[in-house]
Amino acid sequence: PVKYDPEADCPKIKQFLREVIDEKSIPCIQEFIGYCLYRDIPLHKAFMFLGGGKNGKSTVINLITTFLGRENIANKELQQLNFDKFAKAKLYGKLLNAAADISSAALGQTSTFKGLTGGDYTDAEKKFCDSFEFKNYAKLLFSANTLPKTNDDSYAFYRRWILINFPNTFEGKKCDPHILERIATPKELSGLFNWGVEGLMRLLKRNRFSYDRSVEEIRTQYKTLSDPVFAFAQTFLNSSTTGFLVKDEVYHKFNKWCVENDLPVTPKNMFSQDLVKNMPNIKPGRSRIGGKLTQVYNHITWINDEDDENIDNKRNAYF
Repeated sequence: PVKYDPEADCPKIKQFLREVIDEKSIPCIQEFIGYCLYRDIPLHKAFMFLGGGKNGKSTVINLITTFLGRENIANKELQQLNFDKFAKAKLYGKLLNAAADISSAALGQTSTFKGLTGGDYTDAEKKFCDSFEFKNYAKLLFSANTLPKTNDDSYAFYRRWILINFPNTFEGKKCDPHILERIATPKELSGLFNWGVEGLMRLLKRNRFSYDRSVEEIRTQYKTLSDPVFAFAQTFLNSSTTGFLVKDEVYHKFNKWCVENDLPVTPKNMFSQDLVKNMPNIKPGRSRIGGKLTQVYNHITWINDEDDENIDNKRNAYF
């Protein structure tokens, strides 16, 4: 348990947060920590920490877990909450459900997720026991590099998310394997309680988190991280009745773009399938370019003509 000390502060924890997230995200994290202490869900939000490895995501989750007490935490992945009929019962009486580095497997239905974040009563079931109904107040916190795909493109789904980026990587001498021990001292945790309550009071007064991103911005980032092919197509490709692009050159540009933006690279065979799904007008085919049969995507062009500079658009025939 955390000892109450009205004079305590948490300078080490605050400094750590400044190192792993943007300054503008810190008030939002402060509010979330306090919100976890509140046994209700008036704001229908879930948090997702984003970024690659060794960037502090898991340490922040472990810090919050230490602060709240392990006995007050459940650890179910987002997909488990949607598919495992026994998973919801684990949230009963908990302050937080936290799962680090969740799977990128597709979500399927999202009604359970929306119900758990919506303050509704929900049915739950334990093995070999009768089902029961409870009102969830456990906040949902996840971390991921690649977000799980979803077929739910609704406003109700995306408005529930607060996405926090962890942009920095800590390797070599910058990596401190004992950082949690150094910052999660009894005195610091007492200060974290005061700081979190301060954030909670601000949150309840304003009735919103200190988070300035629109639902459309959240949707764009979510779809980019869950479906890089979709994001690539939106950014670089146009539908065209007569245009075409060489398959290898499109995939090369996609691969380069993913590396530059720290996004997962979709394998070449899957890329073609996903691209056709995102742009149904595309017709894969072959064309004779420079006297050689070449695999192409028909009915698309680059949005920016400069992207087309290496492609010979004078072909001889379709096959």
